[in-house]
Amino acid sequence: VLFFGLGSNVGQDHRSRYDLVSFEGTMSLKQRLVRQSSFAVSLTIADRDFGDDIIAGDYSVEDRVNAGQLELPPGFEGYSIALQTTSLVLDNRRARPAPGSGFRFAAQYQLGVDLQKGPARSLWLTWATSLSAFLDLSDHQHVVSLTLSLTAAEALSGQIPFFELPSISGNNPMRGFVNRFLVGDSGASLLLRYDWPVWMWLDGTIQVAVGNVYDGRFAGLSAANTRLSAGIGLAAVNQRDHFFEFLIGFGTETFANGGQVESFRFLFGGTRDF
Repeated sequence: VLFFGLGSNVGQDHRSRYDLVSFEGTMSLKQRLVRQSSFAVSLTIADRDFGDDIIAGDYSVEDRVNAGQLELPPGFEGYSIALQTTSLVLDNRRARPAPGSGFRFAAQYQLGVDLQKGPARSLWLTWATSLSAFLDLSDHQHVVSLTLSLTAAEALSGQIPFFELPSISGNNPMRGFVNRFLVGDSGASLLLRYDWPVWMWLDGTIQVAVGNVYDGRFAGLSAANTRLSAGIGLAAVNQRDHFFEFLIGFGTETFANGGQVESFRFLFGGTRDF
């Protein structure tokens, strides 16, 4: 797994890798509400172990730590945790083929606790919320949307394992960055996208977002400390468990550092869950 560091100023200079062996089990209950709204609760038990993973031309996380370039991320020694998650989605849009205009509000909180050494070692709360507006220009799924997203993790005791910190890259709003490029205590993003039908099973998508992750509770949030993410691609209509996705995207440094392209992403989709 790639690791670039934590916080708003990460970059390719400290790119490194680590092994991850993870086992998870989840029980969940989901209640569908009106239209596309829903309420869900779940309990996840996870065990994660980390180690070196060296590929020619790359460094391991421990190499970077020994060279004084990175601090060893919290929880790198491995841990077992329980995660209790509650999520609410309020979406007044009707399912396709109805017009795609409407609004969507989503909120989630997650309580995490260390199962090996108890809450005194690590107990934390993670929350995320987003507000979206959709305008169907043709009433036939030519949809322009704008989404504001905020997320943060709060340590109630001890430290939060680095792998459980919020990430806004990968399949999250800043999709021009590779998975887990942007990881921090908190994150904010504003996503503008346009989706349109290409075929009966495929939609085209263009996405442009600005945002970043931050230390603490949005420390350093400013226009200068913001990155740009952009991408274009194809995705299966109404993707759920199985989907096809093709995306080409890029992400930049912060505007204060010149806004130059720092991350390039090519994604050819497969199966999300099974």
